[in-house]
Amino acid sequence: MAKAHKKSSGSAASNNSKWVGIIIALVVIAVVAFFAMHSNKNKGEPTTGLNASNSSNSSSTNGGTGTLSVDPSNQSVTSGNVLTLSLYEDSQADAVNAVQTNLTYPTDKFDLVKIDTTGSAFAIKAQQDGGGGTIKIARGTINPVTGKQLVAKVQLKAKASSGTADVEFANGSGIVRSSDNKEILQNTNGATFTLTQ
Repeated sequence: MAKAHKKSSGSAASNNSKWVGIIIALVVIAVVAFFAMHSNKNKGEPTTGLNASNSSNSSSTNGGTGTLSVDPSNQSVTSGNVLTLSLYEDSQADAVNAVQTNLTYPTDKFDLVKIDTTGSAFAIKAQQDGGGGTIKIARGTINPVTGKQLVAKVQLKAKASSGTADVEFANGSGIVRSSDNKEILQNTNGATFTLTQ
């Protein structure tokens, strides 16, 4: 009588973990490669849409549906206080699986305190750098999302007691549609803050 061979659950779990790891690695590589390629492609070209100049509200003619925004978009901030900004992408009905948010901020008005990705709809980190007036966050997901989704939160500490400060999206920002890997960023909405004593 032949004995049935039973596959151990530990082995199956190990294989599943291995495949999840491979998928995550591929997503990270794809996100980094996509935005790196797009950034290099557009060096020296006029700045529109994805390569919009640092305008608080800019738009593209690429036919996309995506928007990147900062919340709150305006507020008074007392010198010494920490301001928490939520960065959102909104792809409307388009399913997306990768996003890059490149931000600029004036170093005479703010210091970067922290980048917080808790609660992000994009669980996979591809890039996360900040300081010296720039912030670069690239993230991906193996489960595409639609609509308005949190990308990350950024904390800035006010160090000036007067004037205004713009936090704006910079060149290389983008949103990638999962069905065809097309970059669909259409609008960026930055923020302006008033510094007080």
